Amino acid sequence: MKYDSLLVYTYGGPETLDDVLPFLENITQGRGVAPHRLQSVMQHYEYFGGKSPLNDYTRRFLDAIAPLVEIPVYWGCRFASPSVEETIQRMIYDGIRRALVLIPSPFGGYNRIYFQKMRDLERKFGSAFPILHYIPPFSQQPRFWDAVCATLNEVATLRDRSVRENCSLVFSVHSLPVEVAKLRYEREARAAVEGISARLETEGFPGRKFLAWQSESKTAARWLEPRLDDVLREVATFRGCRETILVPIGFPFENMEVAYDLDVQARELGESLGLSISRAPTTGLHPTFLEMVRGYLDY
Repeated sequence: MKYDSLLVYTYGGPETLDDVLPFLENITQGRGVAPHRLQSVMQHYEYFGGKSPLNDYTRRFLDAIAPLVEIPVYWGCRFASPSVEETIQRMIYDGIRRALVLIPSPFGGYNRIYFQKMRDLERKFGSAFPILHYIPPFSQQPRFWDAVCATLNEVATLRDRSVRENCSLVFSVHSLPVEVAKLRYEREARAAVEGISARLETEGFPGRKFLAWQSESKTAARWLEPRLDDVLREVATFRGCRETILVPIGFPFENMEVAYDLDVQARELGESLGLSISRAPTTGLHPTFLEMVRGYLDY
């Protein structure tokens, strides 16, 4: 095989309440985020006992992908434990020389936060540093579209044909400041929604489809629009079917932005507007997504 290992490189998240504040300080260092904003985000984690859903989901992904790839699978985090530095050290100790790397984000415009850390580690470890080949941004990959469509079909209410034909689908993607997103990220997200929507039209989903930006931070910068809550308010003005399905295409792995911003905040707002809110699963554990990752080993 071309690769002797697979590295799953995630954002990371806290495991306990005691981990939350250090984790938030780590990801916001140098960005001038006000302490009251950190306290607000801490409450999201407190709602779930301090543990990020990302960690257990990643462990489930590792268990699912390992039998398919038949090579060692490693996990390193950008902002939490196991740190990517510790993981690279272990890979070097294990004699790994050429690794395929999965960053669980479909959009290349978002992944820049991961690469600088790797460049720093490459300088630190020198010639011992493994050769890393990254799975390219997969927002236009047909198997990713297939996985999104398949997970959407798992939503129980969609077994009713009339719901399938008339519900509103809201595709959510993590927001970024406009100045950052305009170079690539926004274009990638819009193209993905257009492609997936066209695929769904052929599968019996002719209803309204929206792109919404979620989880924006409170800063002076202008962030991408329309915001998720504004889209839900727009959906609530339409007559007819009240079924609304949230589809988190920006996150293949479950994380706090999905668990709190969609499953708690968006659901509460939608239901207060008279909408019946459901949410499609993330794609990361679907067999089609796993096969997509496996397929990159042959490239």
